[in-house]
Amino acid sequence: MNRPGSALVMALMVLTVIVGLVAALAPLVRVDVRAAGQEADAQRALYLARGGVNLALAALEQDKQQTPNVVGLDQDWATLGAQGQNAYPLGQGQFRLEVIDASSRLDLNQVDPATLSNLPGIDPTTVAEILAWRSPSGANNSSSGSSEDYESLPRPYRLKAAPFDSVDELLLVQGVTPLLLYGPQDGTVVQNQAPWVDLLSVDTSSPNTDSAGRPRLTLNTASAQQLGLMQPQVQAIGQRRPFTSLARLVAVPGLSQAVVRRLVDRVTLTPGARLMGKLNVNTAPLPVLETLPGVTSDIANQIVQRRESTGDFQSVGDLMDVGLPAFQALVDRVTTKSSVFLVRSRGELPNGTVRAVEAWVRWSGQNLQVTRWRVVPRTPGWNGWGWG
Repeated sequence: MNRPGSALVMALMVLTVIVGLVAALAPLVRVDVRAAGQEADAQRALYLARGGVNLALAALEQDKQQTPNVVGLDQDWATLGAQGQNAYPLGQGQFRLEVIDASSRLDLNQVDPATLSNLPGIDPTTVAEILAWRSPSGANNSSSGSSEDYESLPRPYRLKAAPFDSVDELLLVQGVTPLLLYGPQDGTVVQNQAPWVDLLSVDTSSPNTDSAGRPRLTLNTASAQQLGLMQPQVQAIGQRRPFTSLARLVAVPGLSQAVVRRLVDRVTLTPGARLMGKLNVNTAPLPVLETLPGVTSDIANQIVQRRESTGDFQSVGDLMDVGLPAFQALVDRVTTKSSVFLVRSRGELPNGTVRAVEAWVRWSGQNLQVTRWRVVPRTPGWNGWGWG
């Protein structure tokens, strides 16, 4: 026969065990709840960043309607967000954004060795390493850029031997340091040495059309009627075909500078609908212009002053306004248009949660498409955007 208090004692023991289990599990539950809350905040901040990308797309589409055949820094996309300094309230948070013309920077996958050699702080060995990294055949010699160099590292990996997917990928290339790529992270400024991240892009493209939006003619095959020139002028051009540089047109007898100015807008040496790796003379900053071979500091400053005082270059022929040396140095390397833009956007919540994204958008005919998208970490990433 059970004692009268045994049931009560058993109940108290079970209750004690349950209370102990609850006490033991409570911290774990709090961690799960906190993690769920943090994940929800991260998603909200990410959607805020997406809102910034959508605003950028709207600005780019509006500018395309207003000025379809030129891209310049006086358009809405260029001033939108004040390079990340303006905050746009949305819901319970805000976003910041910046739109960058990809063609305002050197295309890391297209830039020639002579221009690459003009990057601040670079040496010939690092130039060779970069060229080997992006080349399908890898290294051109046995002194640098071989796959064995990378496979023998303490943490080995293979030489890519393919185009760069991002500028950040340069950190995998031997000889490239975070200081060269991002600059000092302590707020100091190195005189006359811009960080490479501000000079380079990985995807540039512009339409191969003239200032009226017409497909360009191929100089080496176009007829007199197509070129709109008199027969003696065409004969003089024919005697010098094939042209390897548009700058050579200034030496053709019978062609005035006015004719050359019009002609270089109408013709191309590169057949096809797109031009790859051309620098947009309307948007390239001074440090980028100064990396081009033959472009002195004086020429670069004259380019910037001309577009600030007169407005965008409507065609590459307008380089004649700056002078013959500028025309000859730049005419084969630049464009006045762009098809690809980099949109940076950062969503922020009042509790300090931040998420940032980069979106590459491309004009394909009359359609604007997001071709690539990535969430950007704090470091290396949006912390180096300089937005505060």
